[in-house]
Amino acid sequence: MIRFIKKLLFLLFLGGIVLTGTTNYDSFKGHVKSLIEDFFTLNKISDFVRVTSNGELINDKEVDLLKNSGITGENYSFDITYYPYYEMLSPDEQILYKQIYANINELSTTFVPNVTLKTDAVNKIIEAIFNDHPELFWLNTNYSYKYTKNGNCVQIILSFNETIDNFEVSKNLFESEAQKIIDKTENLRTNYEKEKYVHDILIEQIDYDTNASMNQSAFSALVNKKTVCAGYARAFQYIMIKLGIPTYYVTGSAGEEHAWNIVYLSDGYYNVDLTWDDTNSSYVYFNVNDSILLNTHKRNGLSINLPSCNAMAYSNLEVKKEEDNYNNYEYYWKKSNDGNENIIDELSFDY
Repeated sequence: MIRFIKKLLFLLFLGGIVLTGTTNYDSFKGHVKSLIEDFFTLNKISDFVRVTSNGELINDKEVDLLKNSGITGENYSFDITYYPYYEMLSPDEQILYKQIYANINELSTTFVPNVTLKTDAVNKIIEAIFNDHPELFWLNTNYSYKYTKNGNCVQIILSFNETIDNFEVSKNLFESEAQKIIDKTENLRTNYEKEKYVHDILIEQIDYDTNASMNQSAFSALVNKKTVCAGYARAFQYIMIKLGIPTYYVTGSAGEEHAWNIVYLSDGYYNVDLTWDDTNSSYVYFNVNDSILLNTHKRNGLSINLPSCNAMAYSNLEVKKEEDNYNNYEYYWKKSNDGNENIIDELSFDY
C-alpha cells in the first residue's frame, strides 16, 4: 500500500512537470523528497526496535530461593568480524553475554547471572545479543529481571514468541526459507552480487506490515513474508552472515524508531536500508555512505559504536543505461552537460 501511494505521488509530480513545463531537476527532486517526508510524518509510519525490560525489587531472603538453569555458556566463542556488539562489552559483560546466549539456545527462560552486574549492564548485554544474533528468532525484545536494593541483577527472565510452541517445525521453516535464497547465490561471483541478490529477493518477497506477527524477528520476514524494519534488517543480516559477508544490525531513528544494516565489502563499510528501498521501489538506500544516510538516519544505543561507512566503490552501481528497460517511477530524461538529451538518470533524493 505504501509503495503504491509513493508511486502515485511520483506520477502526480511527473504529470505536473509535463503540464507546467518544469525542467529543473533539483527542484523536482526537492518536491518529491518533501512530499514523501510529509507522507511518512502524517501517517506515523514507525517501528519498535528497542529492547525493553521491567524489574522487580526483592529482599536478600528471596535471593536464595531464585531458580537457576545451571547453563553457563562458558564454552562459547564469538568472531567479532560477524558479532561486533560482543566486542563492545567488558570482560564480565561478555561472560553474561555467553550465559544468556546459551540459555536462549537451550530454550531456558529463567536463570541467575553467574557474574554480579547492575541492571543497566544487563540491558546493554541483551541489546548486544539481540543485535548480533538474528538466528535467535524466538527471542522477544522484552524481558524481566529481579534485583536487590543495591541495584544488582540477581535473576533474568527471558520472553519467547509463539514459535516456541512448535519449535522444531518453526526452526526448520526458518532455515529452509533462508536456504532457498542462499542456494540462488551459488553461481554469483562477488560479495556485491550476492548482496544485491539478497537485497532484491527480500524486497520482492516481503510486504511491509505494521500489524505483522513477531515483526521484530527475522522469522516474520523469511517465513511469514510480512514485517517491519527490524524484520527486514534481521533477515538480511542472517542470510548475509550465512554467506560469509559481515553484516550488522543498526538501530536508530529516521523520523521515528528505525533499523537498517551495515555491510562490509572489499573496500569498506556501507549502509543498506531494505525497508526504505522497498517503500521507494529503488536502490536509493543501497550501499550508501554516512554523508548521505546520516541526513535522515541517526544511530543510537550500542549502534553508535559500529564502524563509519565511508566506502564508495560499490555505491550507485545500479544506475541503468539508456538501452535498459527502466521504470518511469525511478528514472526520467535529463540533459547532460553538453546539451544532449540522451541520459537516463536514476531518481535520487540526495539525502
